Amino acid sequence: MKMLKIWAIVSFVLFLSFSIMSSAGAALTDWLTVSDGTDTYAVRIRDRYRKRRRYIERVYGRKVRKYRYHFRITRDRGAFASFYDKLYVPYITSRYVGRAWLRSAMELRSAVKSGFLLQVYKDDRWVSGGVCRLKDAEIVTYAFGLAPDYSYHLHRGALSAFYYFVVKWAKDHGITTIDLRRCRPDTNDGVYRHKHRWGAEPVMDIWNPAVIWIFAGKGSRMPAAMLNHLVWDGQRFADLRSQTE
Repeated sequence: MKMLKIWAIVSFVLFLSFSIMSSAGAALTDWLTVSDGTDTYAVRIRDRYRKRRRYIERVYGRKVRKYRYHFRITRDRGAFASFYDKLYVPYITSRYVGRAWLRSAMELRSAVKSGFLLQVYKDDRWVSGGVCRLKDAEIVTYAFGLAPDYSYHLHRGALSAFYYFVVKWAKDHGITTIDLRRCRPDTNDGVYRHKHRWGAEPVMDIWNPAVIWIFAGKGSRMPAAMLNHLVWDGQRFADLRSQTE
């Protein structure tokens, strides 16, 4: 077992970071595992989603009906170019000023070829949309975008309508899993909370480059900043607070 780095020692709580490319963590089965970065979240159209369905219809479905949103599925190259240049790039760079990470047009075009571009319309105006790849029996959401006047459209649920219609399309076509991609594995994170509202659940990400192993000594206290972080206890993900109480 090769230890690559001691990350921090606080109040007798030991944090060790390992590369998943080695067999470093194999012997530490009694320790808690926490992602050192991002985790993948998936909506499975059963269990947790069904429990959230009434909430989803009351909150997101109500706005879809109120503003009479409807959607179209397309693989048209011109529609994709408009999405990339007018909805995706401007919205993401505006939302994540100075830290936006944009997928290339080539990557998203490839996803559309094996999946689709979902367009959300208000009457005849294209207000939001996203790129989805079809992979086996699941949908992978790759990118989403919003028409200009972002606050106006966000307030009216135009972006949520994209998720709403992705779920609808999946159900209509017998697909039971929607991969919502990554976000910070922290229950206090806004993106995490948004995905949780849709009934998404965290799943293991096989591409995560590193993990942190935590050994909490007897009588130790976790740093407050870590308590909302998700950890894997060998069977499921839960926040660190619940694992140390």
